[in-house]
Amino acid sequence: MAYPSTSDGEARRLLRRPRRSRSWRSGFTLAELAVVLAIGSLLLLLGYPALMNVLALYEVRSSAQQLEMLGREARYESIKLNQPVTLVADTNRHMFYVFSGTIAGMPPYNFPDGPGDIPGPQLVTVWRVPQSVSFVMQPVTACVQGTVCQSFSFNPDGSGTGVPVVFSRPKQPSSKVFLSAPATGLITFQ
Repeated sequence: MAYPSTSDGEARRLLRRPRRSRSWRSGFTLAELAVVLAIGSLLLLLGYPALMNVLALYEVRSSAQQLEMLGREARYESIKLNQPVTLVADTNRHMFYVFSGTIAGMPPYNFPDGPGDIPGPQLVTVWRVPQSVSFVMQPVTACVQGTVCQSFSFNPDGSGTGVPVVFSRPKQPSSKVFLSAPATGLITFQ
């Protein structure tokens, strides 16, 4: 069977796309945009509480990890400097201070001007706990709220002493930092 022949011009005309009218525009209609925004808003509204819980849990755990790292830094400084290094909690300012050596007349620790009361060469580091996270020493009698208390102390041989510190937020699981092996100064959190 033979096919009818077509000229080049006629073939091009058959292969061309049909032209659309000028009134046709590309993009979304207002109704489509409103539906997408409504669905997105609903998903955000439903997911917001779960996201806030995850962020709160992260903040508590990261605070415990930060104190664990401060404890390790204090231990390493103690070995490096060949003198005791102490990590204290300032419950008034919501801070932890790490300092080397001993400070005359202390303990009991009293820093009315915060870390500015620690002589410069002895101050190792300072860390401010996020305001939304609370911390307590265990047992609670180890440190009264509104005072400065020793949480961990490390000796030049790497050994250490201290009381556990618990970080928490309302309606969230807490995280605890403690000396798991006092003879070696190993500090961990759970």
